[in-house]
Amino acid sequence: MLPPIRLTRRQFIQAAGATGVLSFAGPNISWAADGKILKVRVRNEAHSFDPLITISETDTIPMHASFERLIEYNSGDQWGWHLGAAESIGYDSPTRLRFRLRPGIKWSNGYGEVTAEDFKYSIERIAAEGTSKMEWTQLIEVAVEGPQDGVIVLKAPQANLFSNTLPRDMATIVCKAAMEDVGGKFTFDMPAVSGPYKVGDFSPSTGVLIMVRNEEHVPYPGASGKEGVDECYWDELHFTHVASHKTAELAYLAGDIDATDIAESSIPEFKNNVPENTNLVTANTTGFTWFGMNVEHAPFDDIRVRRAIQAAIDPWEINEGAYFGAASVGTGVIAPGLEGYWDVERPKPDLDKARALLAEAGLPNGFDTNITVLNSDAQVAACQIIQSQLAQIGVNVEVLQYEGGTFWNLGQEVKGDDWKSLELIFQQWTSSPDPNRATQWFTSAGVGDWNWERWDSEEYTRLNEEAMTSVDEEERDRIYQRMMEVMWEDAAYVPINHVQIGWLVRDHANMNFIPNARIRPRRIGAA
Repeated sequence: MLPPIRLTRRQFIQAAGATGVLSFAGPNISWAADGKILKVRVRNEAHSFDPLITISETDTIPMHASFERLIEYNSGDQWGWHLGAAESIGYDSPTRLRFRLRPGIKWSNGYGEVTAEDFKYSIERIAAEGTSKMEWTQLIEVAVEGPQDGVIVLKAPQANLFSNTLPRDMATIVCKAAMEDVGGKFTFDMPAVSGPYKVGDFSPSTGVLIMVRNEEHVPYPGASGKEGVDECYWDELHFTHVASHKTAELAYLAGDIDATDIAESSIPEFKNNVPENTNLVTANTTGFTWFGMNVEHAPFDDIRVRRAIQAAIDPWEINEGAYFGAASVGTGVIAPGLEGYWDVERPKPDLDKARALLAEAGLPNGFDTNITVLNSDAQVAACQIIQSQLAQIGVNVEVLQYEGGTFWNLGQEVKGDDWKSLELIFQQWTSSPDPNRATQWFTSAGVGDWNWERWDSEEYTRLNEEAMTSVDEEERDRIYQRMMEVMWEDAAYVPINHVQIGWLVRDHANMNFIPNARIRPRRIGAA
C-alpha cells in the first residue's frame, strides 16, 4: 500500500510519498555542438499549444515554457505556490481577487508589455469556450483597473483558485493584440511569447518539439520558483513523443534521451537496478484510473447490468497484474489524502452476485461488448485482465486499442459520432491537489464533452457546485465523500486505482519537478 498524500487547504501541503529527491544535479553536463541540449520524452501526441485547447501534458509543456501565469506551483515534494507574473495578489473579498502584474514583462515580436488586459482576454476566452472552461464556472469577469492592475470578479467564492486553477494552463496569459492578429486562435505557431523559451521547431509527423531560448525574454526575481536560479539553463529542450513506455525505456538505456517517465510496472525493476549515471524519481500522484460504462448504450442503461460488472471487477488483481503494485486501489476519483477521499473498505469481487444481477436483467448467458482504451502498456494490460474477469460471468469483451490522436476525440460530440458507439471505457488521468479537478468532468455539463459515460446525476452535479464554492474544509470533505458514494451507487464508474509515476533522469540534469513529478520546463537546470 502506497503512503497517502496529505493535504489541507489551510496549509496547502502534500506530504506525498516521494522516493528520493525530486531534484537532481551532477557534474556531467551534456553539450551539443551548438550548446547545451536536454532530450526529454513525452508520452502523448500534441494537439495544441494554445491554452484554449489542452488535452495532455504534452500540450501544456510549451505553454509553461513560453507564457506566464499569475502564480506557479513550487518545485519539490510539498504542494505550495509562489508569485509568477503577479507582483502581488490577494482578496478584497471572497469574490474579488486583486492582482498586480510585474511591470516590464515583454511580449516578443514587438507587442509591448504583458498587461492586465492580456490577462482578461486570456481568462475570459478560456471561460467561454476552452477545454478547461469548467475551471472558471464562477467567473463573472476580469475587471481591468490599470495597465498592470486587475480584479478577478466571481459569482461565488472559488475554493480551488490557488490550489488548482491559477498555477495551471487554464490561467495562462496570451497576448491579446497578437491573438487578434491571427484571428483569435492558433494551433502550434505562437504569435507572441513572454517566457524564457519559444518554439524553435515542431513536427507533428515526428512528434519532436524543440524549445529554444527566447532572446526577448526579460527575467524577473524568482521566476523559476527558486531565487537565484537561472530559469533558462539549457540552450535547447527537445521533447519527443514516444507512445510506449517500454520503447521509451529502451531509448533511455540506449542513450537517445536524457529523461523519461516509465511504466508503472517498471518501477519495482528499476528500484532494484538503477541504470548507471541515472536517478530514479518516484512520486505518488493525485491522478486516478477508472473503468466506465456508457449509460446510454444498451445493456449498460440497466443499473443491474452496471452493478453486475462492478461486482465482477477485481482491482487488486489489476494492480498486481498490470501495475506491479505501483498503485493504490481506489474507492473513487479522489486520491487518498485529499479532501473528499472516501475512506471506506471496498467490497471484494462477488461473481455469484454479478451472475444473479445479470439474470435478473434478462441476460443469464451474458453478452458481447467491447472496451475502448488508449494504447498504453499498463492500461492495455489492465483491460486484458478485465476481459478475463468479465468472461467469468459470461460477458465477452473485445479490447479496442487506439493511439492518442484518435482516442481523445472518441467521446466528444464536437468531434463526430464515435461517442454513440462507445460501450465500456478505460481511462487514466492526471489531476491536481484539489478534488474538484477530478470531480468536475462527471457532472451533467460534461455529457458530450469529457463525461464519456454520459452519466447525468442531478445530485452529483449539485454537490459539485456546492463543494466548489465552499471554503469550509470539513464541509467540502463531507460533500466530496458523498459524491464518491453517489458514483459508486449508480455504478457507471468502477474506480480502479491511483498510480505512482516514475522517471529515469540523467544525473547531470536537475528536473525540478512539482510534487507529482510533472514537468515545468522553465525550471529544468543542471549543476
